[in-house]
Amino acid sequence: MSTDYEFAFTLGWQARHWVIGIRHISDGNFQSRSNRGENMVLVGVTL
Repeated sequence: MSTDYEFAFTLGWQARHWVIGIRHISDGNFQSRSNRGENMVLVGVTL
């Protein structure tokens, strides 16, 4: 990211053996710079 300050937000759902989530990481437009951040989809399986 573009600054030393960042935040991450994750929203997801967990079932019996799998999990899916959406995560956003950004600096929150700290220091008045244009920043859209990064988005990702997380998928996991438990054994």
